[in-house]
Amino acid sequence: MSGHPADLQSLQSRLESIGKELATQDSDDLWSQAEKLSKTLADALRVRNGPIDNHTALGNTALPQTISSLLELAIDKTDRRAVPSPGRVNVVIELLRLGANLCMDHDENRTHLLEVGFPQDIVSILEGYLEGLPTIPLGEPAKFGVPDLRIMRTAIGVLLNASVGHDGVKSRLNSLEAALTILKLSTAIYPPGSWIPCAHVAASGTTPFAEEEWNLRSTLSNWAWRAITELKEVPDDLQIFNTDVLPLLAPPLRAFTPPFAPTPNLPSDLPIYNTLIQADFDALEESCTLIESLSLDVEEVRHSLAKGWRDPGEHRGVPCFSIILDFVEHGMYPPIWSYISESRRQANEKVLGMCKGALIKAVVEVAGEDNSDELLWDWNVQDKAQNGFISRLVGWITSYVEDLERPAGSPPASDSPNRDDLVICASLSLGNIARKDKIAKALLSPPLSLAPVLTSKYLIGRDTDIKIRHAVMGLLKHLAQPSKGSTTVRIALTQVDVVQRIVLSGIWDEAEDLMVNVVQLSAIGVVKNLCNNSLEHTFALVLPPKGSPPNAPTGLQTLLQLIERSDSFPIKSEGTRILVNVVKTLWSCDVGTKDSDKAAEIQAQRRLAMNAVLTSECAAALSQLVSRSAKYPILINEGVLAMSFFSTNKTGASLVISAITAPAPESHPQLQASESSTDANASQTPTPWCTLDQIAVALDTSDDPGKYPVEIRMNICSFLLQLEKNAPKEQLSRTKAMLQPVVEETVENLQGQKLDNKQEMLLTTAKKLLGQWSG
Repeated sequence: MSGHPADLQSLQSRLESIGKELATQDSDDLWSQAEKLSKTLADALRVRNGPIDNHTALGNTALPQTISSLLELAIDKTDRRAVPSPGRVNVVIELLRLGANLCMDHDENRTHLLEVGFPQDIVSILEGYLEGLPTIPLGEPAKFGVPDLRIMRTAIGVLLNASVGHDGVKSRLNSLEAALTILKLSTAIYPPGSWIPCAHVAASGTTPFAEEEWNLRSTLSNWAWRAITELKEVPDDLQIFNTDVLPLLAPPLRAFTPPFAPTPNLPSDLPIYNTLIQADFDALEESCTLIESLSLDVEEVRHSLAKGWRDPGEHRGVPCFSIILDFVEHGMYPPIWSYISESRRQANEKVLGMCKGALIKAVVEVAGEDNSDELLWDWNVQDKAQNGFISRLVGWITSYVEDLERPAGSPPASDSPNRDDLVICASLSLGNIARKDKIAKALLSPPLSLAPVLTSKYLIGRDTDIKIRHAVMGLLKHLAQPSKGSTTVRIALTQVDVVQRIVLSGIWDEAEDLMVNVVQLSAIGVVKNLCNNSLEHTFALVLPPKGSPPNAPTGLQTLLQLIERSDSFPIKSEGTRILVNVVKTLWSCDVGTKDSDKAAEIQAQRRLAMNAVLTSECAAALSQLVSRSAKYPILINEGVLAMSFFSTNKTGASLVISAITAPAPESHPQLQASESSTDANASQTPTPWCTLDQIAVALDTSDDPGKYPVEIRMNICSFLLQLEKNAPKEQLSRTKAMLQPVVEETVENLQGQKLDNKQEMLLTTAKKLLGQWSG
């Protein structure tokens, strides 16, 4: 046959006629002719982009309908399973090949086949095979003969060819849950590593290795993953999988988790073994990728994995989350990899590490899901060794530190020593579930007692990898959040000098980059929470540690240097909020003891700390927090309150009045905005922006009454009263000149109106301030 369209069209006409005859009479001879015609046409269509466009010519004939009709006739439906009749296996394979080649790289023919229901028929065939699967032990391949394997492999190949880049076919197949059907079949037919026992038998010389069968199984697995990947690529990132796939995705990880089956003595002249080793690894990589994406994107999947930790029935008896954790901790390349080349093994080892990284992301996401703590933490179990998930993560962190601290020559604390990724996974996961007070208490109390470990120099020290410091500092930040209301948390972190250890870690000394900024911000979050209403932690930040060199900078000085040099708004603002908490704690916190000697000692430390804070640098930092926070009223309010405390004595008031009237730094956003909006040819220089300007804006609500809450305006008036009382009179003239008209307008606007309690307090405070100014 020449391959000319006219010749091929005569063949398709003959095939069409045979199809019509078979519709009325079943004939082995006619089926034999249909098989030969289909094979000839399929072979002719194996190549695209030749000199003659046979694909378009045949696609515009009745061939798509003929293929679909013959396929339906060849299916045995007597037992309600849409699988080929035993005598029709070969013709079915050729019909499938013909359909696959007809639509290969041809969108128009894909549409034709979709319109006649050909892809839908193939899904029915695969479902028929799936329905016939018996209950099989995990990891043992489903028993299918070579003919059935050829049909299923080719059928999946058709779906792959039909769906590539064609949204219509994908949409229809996804509505039939074709991807789930394909995944169920492929994981049953080719469980990774299931070929190794057969290789053992073959190595003994009693039975030859079933090379054709395993080649079909591995190819089917490869095509199945390619088809699944294609079906996932749909518009709007619609999710085609749900929790049903988890018991299918977790088992491949076991093939790469000890203990491993004994390695057979494989002959070097059989390439099939190399093919199977790679097929195992491909299945692992695809499974890990899919677990990761589902965990990131689907809330139901995250919840299901957490639930399955406690409920074996969640995933039909497959302990999915446990398998994932085992792989993350113990997964490695199996001994069978000794048969592949060194370069390939090294490349695969790199990908294996990426697989662990993908699953670490999944574990962290599962731990971060709402209510995961109730599923992953057994509150009825106090024994560390029995508390499952949590104690396992704690063990990863503690064993890492113990291994680094152990004397040279002593045995490691775990079989996975110095695993940075385990520390990162454990710290991020525990950080996600440590937001609740009861969890923070449990992690810092016996038997877990994590505080000394988390503050180890091996986890937050200057020489520690930045990724570990990021994870551990994030965990410390979450643990510190409930410290204000939890004596247990506060005492545990005080006992290990966490504030001093953070300062000594040098993180606030480091130069800026994206990752360093994140860790610096986490460290700021830890100290900010701890210094809130805690004199112990405040003293640790502000006062020099015992035994430190005379000129060594304190934690507060290091922090102020970071705030000044950083270009990051969050670091500047959150760092200054530490100072806000320090001021509020020093000026208002109770000593917390009835022991007179202890109270006197605390008061002495408080005076030293207050003197250390009453500096122009601290006053400037608080002032700039207010001036650069036009978009953040809460920050303005915090800065104003801290400056009010400052101004309760004459030294502080003088420092504050100087700070709020000083020109803003050149890097100040408001100053930059003023400069950019000024005509470059103008001869006048804009008036330098200062904090007093921002205070005036916050008081003046004529343009936007709701922008700054009443509480802020009331606190501003109280702050100005403190300044009027304690600041030198010669420094107050500018403040009074700028703000008196605004305060007078505030009083005028409030008088005569029906006011709530807060507005009444604002009116009273504003009147009092005007009275002081006029006195």
